[in-house]
Amino acid sequence: MANNLIIDFSEDFVTLSHQGKILVSTVSVIEFFSNTELAKDEIKRLLRENNFYFGDWIATLPIACLNHQIVTLPENVSDKEKMIFLGIELDKKAIGKKFGIQKLEVTSRKEGEQELCDYMVLATKAEVYKKLLELGAVLEKPLISIVPSLYLHGAEKRNELRASAWVGEQRAEVVIWGKDNPLSVTYFENNGDQMGDINRFIVDYFDNVDGLNLSKIFLFGPRMRDAGLAYGLSYPYEILDNPVRYLQQNLDLAPRHLNIAVETKLPNPPITMNARNITMLVCGVLAIALCALTALNYIGNFALNRELTSLKSKSSKYRGLLTKHKALKKEEHELEAEKDFYIGITKRRTPWRSILAEISRLTPKEMWFERLSASKTKILISGKAGSVKDVSNFSINLNTNSDYISKALVIGTRDHDEAGEKYAEFQMTTELKSPTGEYAKLTN
Repeated sequence: MANNLIIDFSEDFVTLSHQGKILVSTVSVIEFFSNTELAKDEIKRLLRENNFYFGDWIATLPIACLNHQIVTLPENVSDKEKMIFLGIELDKKAIGKKFGIQKLEVTSRKEGEQELCDYMVLATKAEVYKKLLELGAVLEKPLISIVPSLYLHGAEKRNELRASAWVGEQRAEVVIWGKDNPLSVTYFENNGDQMGDINRFIVDYFDNVDGLNLSKIFLFGPRMRDAGLAYGLSYPYEILDNPVRYLQQNLDLAPRHLNIAVETKLPNPPITMNARNITMLVCGVLAIALCALTALNYIGNFALNRELTSLKSKSSKYRGLLTKHKALKKEEHELEAEKDFYIGITKRRTPWRSILAEISRLTPKEMWFERLSASKTKILISGKAGSVKDVSNFSINLNTNSDYISKALVIGTRDHDEAGEKYAEFQMTTELKSPTGEYAKLTN
């Protein structure tokens, strides 16, 4: 959502709207335009206390604050001719400088050979615009748009003609709509018969325009709390839900509607093509061309220098990365050599602690060793056993269940008597599995 502050002057009290938050102030609209100095300070205080931080602001104004006029122009007139036509009309009627124009499509018609269309011209009254500028000076933020509040009345869009009427304590305003365009607008001060004034205005309008018929009147505003006020109307009517604040529900739509804050400028007369003016025009064109070439050359050189600086910076960065890469590769080679050295030591080391523990685990109970000698690849075991079967079982155990020993071979057995007991005396040779280090993983 845009960061606009919308200040609405269309109801009884000034209303502030910012990013969906609506605050009804204690400043009456009448007080604002009659005693602007005090009202400005009060509005600024409310904005500060409610933390309304905004970039610019939009004013929505009731019909009472606007000058309005219907101007008939040729249907196919160019924009340039349209501005001239409207400028002449505005000068005659003294409508003012700040105005907006809306084409009323529904009024397109042909009179004789001429195709015509009506245009609604809306302008802020000079004294109202002055008060808004004074408020902008206090807020220290620019007024970027003035929107007639009649566009926010909420009369539903339909192809039929319809009217909307806002009825307040001090005034009432009426809009007759043709599709999306306001065909006629007016306002009445409260003389005690507001509904009578509204009804007469609508009846008179349709009595003077052939072939038009009003479908419904939409009513809202503070006075419409009393639904009985509408009984005197000659046309079907509908009181909008929440009539007191119905317009405020549509305030966030204000930036989308007709902005009459921009000053419309009439086209300047064409330049006379005499010798002096032609010479000055040619000189001006050449000067502009020379300035443009100089600017393009400067921009081109600036872009090239900037790109060269960027490339130098990248080159320096990449040289640093390359040096760092070479140092890391050297360190990697050194670590690989150190790793190979320690792995070599591990491969050449025979894990005797584990080997002897395993031999002890696999030795039968009725067997003992009297001599055990070993080299890097072989073990020679001499000893005695309860029987030859124990010797055989031991060799089988070593060949089958040992992680470290293979090719256990009994090279000799003989009976041996000792203290009246018979034993089997034996000798056995074995080989160590992979003495070059395949079992290193088993000792980690």
